Amino acid sequence: MKALEYFHVIAMINPYRLKFGDEKSLKGKEVTNRKVRRNPLTGEIPPLLVPSDFRNTYSLTGFCGIDRRSSAVFCSIHDDTNGAPEFAMQVELAASQGYFHPGDILVLDNASIHHGGENSVLEEWMWTTLRVFILFLPPRAPELNPIELVWNTLVARLRNVPLQEIRAIGSDAAAIKSQHILSDITHKEVEKYFKKCNI
Repeated sequence: MKALEYFHVIAMINPYRLKFGDEKSLKGKEVTNRKVRRNPLTGEIPPLLVPSDFRNTYSLTGFCGIDRRSSAVFCSIHDDTNGAPEFAMQVELAASQGYFHPGDILVLDNASIHHGGENSVLEEWMWTTLRVFILFLPPRAPELNPIELVWNTLVARLRNVPLQEIRAIGSDAAAIKSQHILSDITHKEVEKYFKKCNI
């Protein structure tokens, strides 16, 4: 679908029916990506101690929407990489927890894990089982997907978590704090993300 066609279609849809989804790879070091300033008197740079979670990588699969019958953001965090089977499992998990409603439209990018391989039947399954239609974004257009702004918010807020708090949590600190941050994102914030994406 070309960008002009996409805008024409999306303009005819009630925004409350739209749910946007995507994946993100989150590295533990994103939590501790702190800038350390040189001491102006001594010229020394203080050591930055990082938690044991520094090298861990997590995979996030998330959906966002402004329909208040569902949470603003549904997200699942796991250690495996995101592939077609994992994505299908996360869609089924979101569906089983009532995130999608009949008549919703799930908007995804054109990544092969969304429509290729094992997920070649995902569109049909979503429609026949849940009455949820899948719409694909134009190629190479992440700026049209509000979930990307959710991911940006997540990383920005992770960087503001005090290091003492991260150290106190210990292993899996990035995953634990991510879940808290994402569950605190409100419908009003997601509405702003929709507007930034011209929805």
